[in-house]
Amino acid sequence: WRIATVIVLGAFMANLDTSLVNVGLDTIGRRFHARLDSAQWITSGYLLALAGALPLCGWLGRRIGAGRLWLWALVGFTLASGLCAAAPNLPVLVVLRVVQGVTGGLLIPAGQTILGQAAGPRRMGRVMNTVGIAVVLAPAIGPTVGGLLIAHLSWRWLFLINIPIGVIALLLGLRIVPRGQRGSAAPFDATGFILVSAGLPLLTYAIITASTRRGITTPAVLATGITGLIALVAFVWSSLHRQAPLLDLRLFKNRVYTAAETTVLFSGAALFGGMIILPLYFELLRNKGVVATGLLLMIYGVGAALAMRFGGRLTDRLGGGIVSVYGLLLTVVTTIPLAYLGRNANLVGVEALQFVRGIGLGLAALPALSAAYATVTRDQLPDATAQSNILQRVGGSIGSALFVVVLEDKGPPSTAAFHDTFWWLSMTSAAALLCATWLTVEQRRTRKGDDRAEMTARDPA
Repeated sequence: WRIATVIVLGAFMANLDTSLVNVGLDTIGRRFHARLDSAQWITSGYLLALAGALPLCGWLGRRIGAGRLWLWALVGFTLASGLCAAAPNLPVLVVLRVVQGVTGGLLIPAGQTILGQAAGPRRMGRVMNTVGIAVVLAPAIGPTVGGLLIAHLSWRWLFLINIPIGVIALLLGLRIVPRGQRGSAAPFDATGFILVSAGLPLLTYAIITASTRRGITTPAVLATGITGLIALVAFVWSSLHRQAPLLDLRLFKNRVYTAAETTVLFSGAALFGGMIILPLYFELLRNKGVVATGLLLMIYGVGAALAMRFGGRLTDRLGGGIVSVYGLLLTVVTTIPLAYLGRNANLVGVEALQFVRGIGLGLAALPALSAAYATVTRDQLPDATAQSNILQRVGGSIGSALFVVVLEDKGPPSTAAFHDTFWWLSMTSAAALLCATWLTVEQRRTRKGDDRAEMTARDPA
């Protein structure tokens, strides 16, 4: 638990940073006399760099130890935050955000690897859900904190706020976080790295462009999206035919692991997609300001945090699949009513739906991750955490882009447009529910097989 407390600080800082900066894009753009589509690269550059760095986490974690990787990533993220705050112009800020994205892409999966190795399969749910509280709360309070910082200080504090958190986490980490074992000098899969480090950012760029330029058939989207998909397909083929690949995709031969990761993919779309659409609902349809919107969204984070307090123990006792099923069922039930919201919908009712939806997603996302990590060995955890974060981010990017495109398809966002978008969000949540059901079936099948093998070992006759 001491290790978990330190890792939470790093996860909180990395996730808070994203939502803080999103709030300040317009302010930063005006400060540097840049258009909003240029300022958008402050976020896009970060996401592209993060996508490119994630696949490296598994290899680096095995090579130098997950603890050392986490500490170095923490140092890099904190230093990059300070440099971002001192950026003299927009191009320099974008470059420094790319550095932040690389270090952030290594920080979160490395922390999950440390926790998974320290906790073991039997306590995986409790420990991962504890970290998940910070992961969910950070984006929930980010808009409010960001709005207050911009209103009373300056945009530079959107980055300066990371420095005290990073320093405290580093001082504690040097004392508490285990460094991990240095692995054997496995050859670096340069071909795989080139393919995946090109494929993931290109696909992410296509998704971002589709959402910001209102269309998936523009030449930029088609060219980058198709090229990214081809590169990723080639990466999968290369990895399956290589003895020491950059990421061990053979983990997907385990049906429990595959079902869990598929649940993570669709849950990511439902989670991050909702974080994009609900703020737009309050800002564009209800004409709320940034700070007011942030305060209205906090109830979702509170519900998710409360669910995670007991969701971890339920996961360790019952299994991640069944807990995710109940969580996603609750998510679907509370997302469908959002499709009937209007401009004058009762705010108390909207907040109640958000609170219960937060409980549902709090019981859905982390148990599926825990189920995936519990099926692999200690040495395979770096690959598993990297793959889970890639799928969660890709799912979140696809979901967010899809929902924004649906919202803007018929012109300026209207009540009807939000209704259509919330229906798409409901269907995505339902797809995640089907995947969680599959995970539950596979877990029960595996458990029965293990029980049968144990009985046979005790009494061969």
